[in-house]
Amino acid sequence: MTRDVFICHSSKDRTIANAICSKLEQNRIRCWIAPRDVLPGRDYAAAIIEAISEATLTMLVFSDNSNKSLHVHREIERTVGHGIPILPLRVDDVVPSSSLEYFISNAHWLDAITPPMEQHLDHVVGTVRLLLDRAHEAAAAATDAAHPPVVASPHAPEPAVETGGRSARAARLVALGRHRGGSRRRGRDRREPRARGPRQRRDPDISGCIFATSGATFGSSNTGRAGTEHRQVRERDHAAWHGRRVRGCGDRHEGC
Repeated sequence: MTRDVFICHSSKDRTIANAICSKLEQNRIRCWIAPRDVLPGRDYAAAIIEAISEATLTMLVFSDNSNKSLHVHREIERTVGHGIPILPLRVDDVVPSSSLEYFISNAHWLDAITPPMEQHLDHVVGTVRLLLDRAHEAAAAATDAAHPPVVASPHAPEPAVETGGRSARAARLVALGRHRGGSRRRGRDRREPRARGPRQRRDPDISGCIFATSGATFGSSNTGRAGTEHRQVRERDHAAWHGRRVRGCGDRHEGC
């Protein structure tokens, strides 16, 4: 379980460490402290290393006892190795050993040398809260830098909603087709109509037809056998004149 603060202390300073842990947890700051949070049957060193790596801040209860403790030195070294900030709380007026000073020389110190301890706890809570907020902000900024927000690409225009069983696009195409068709029709309409009269027969010119007479009919002037022969001769010659083997030319002139 992830905790906000890992409390590093010597077992000889357990009373002071427990008082600090209680004050922090009263202000909803989650703490990990040994031996309280070490599960029974679990390896002690492994539990401490895991708690250090999961914490946001390590508070060092610095005293003459912790200054001489090898376990405290190892815990602080692991804290620095994981890149976790350290807040030393000095409860004894002693100088850090060279091995411990190497890790905490650049850290901001809190002094709780003068008794009683309770008068310093409120300041400890405020400082811890400030450091946690800064750590959370830095973590959020690192996450945003690693995963920049995805910029949505411009959306394609949504298809037109169909109305009356035909989409707007289809309606525009139909209207465009009608417009073009109407233009073509209007173009044809602007042309001058061709004059068409009654269908004319493509017959030879009859202006020189020798059989075109006024009011005469075949055989009208002859009767009998002679008249019949004369009519047949005229029909044969008239057909040869017009290039057709017909009985009468059928043109609109009298005599045929």
